[in-house]
Amino acid sequence: MKIFLFVTCVVIIGAVVYGCSQIQNNNIVGVDNEKILDGTTRNIQFRTDKEKVRFQKMFDNINNSTDARWKTRPFESHGNFYKKQWCKRAEIGEFDCEQTNNITKGMMFKELSVLFYDKDLPVVFGIGSDALYTLVKSGWGVSFSYREYAESIFQKHTNITFLQFDEASEYPIDEIVLGTDRSYLVTENSDYSVVYNTGTSEQSELELYLKSPESFKNRALKIIDQHYQMVIGQINKNKIKIDEYGEYKDDGVPPPVISSRNLTNEEKRKALGVAKEYFDKEKSIIFDEYNNFYQLFKAVSPFENVF
Repeated sequence: MKIFLFVTCVVIIGAVVYGCSQIQNNNIVGVDNEKILDGTTRNIQFRTDKEKVRFQKMFDNINNSTDARWKTRPFESHGNFYKKQWCKRAEIGEFDCEQTNNITKGMMFKELSVLFYDKDLPVVFGIGSDALYTLVKSGWGVSFSYREYAESIFQKHTNITFLQFDEASEYPIDEIVLGTDRSYLVTENSDYSVVYNTGTSEQSELELYLKSPESFKNRALKIIDQHYQMVIGQINKNKIKIDEYGEYKDDGVPPPVISSRNLTNEEKRKALGVAKEYFDKEKSIIFDEYNNFYQLFKAVSPFENVF
């Protein structure tokens, strides 16, 4: 089971981790600034008019996509984040916008946020959006995360994760991660992951998925294939290591790495076969589901007429 976090400083989506690299020590909102961050956006200022217009369009798109059945909160400050959430539990009870570590069936979640430094208020920056939609029964849902220019607080990214559910389980049984970053763990007994970054901006990547179903399919297939080529290249060039650990003393401290070695020829052969099967499966799912994925993503993203 994968864990997905919608939290202030860390978002784990698939196997890619986004985190606060340098949270400021002075980011506790002072008394004077509480009047600025008053649960609304009327007192905040953006660095550029384009940011202001983009934020307002995203806010309107989210607000117009929800109704009275959705629970919502005023904007709230959490660390360096100032954010608003909209939440709904489909058919099976209420979902009260509480942060959750586990994605289950029937969850609907949307969030819009900006970043700030206490000393710079009322100026804010770094527009971000998160969204989640999972089905009540079986099928594919989607988790989405977007973050613009964020200085040292947060890694900018566009990430789209499609989550598969079956009738028997409350939790996802499979996933496909698309967007600016992907990660693949080569062997179960190794901590060495092959991380692929598209090298494109978060906005450029986003636009490729929103343009059309065909554009969505072509972009997804391209990054899956490029990631696969990177994986087999690192396996063949002996970039993947197997760590040998010392004894665990049952004291809560991870055992030390006492040595590292290259994969044996047999381990390389097996790893290459597993990788081919994994990435071929991803491409097959994209061919079968790309139109459905495109519609799911369009339904949760707040970017209609934004760029």
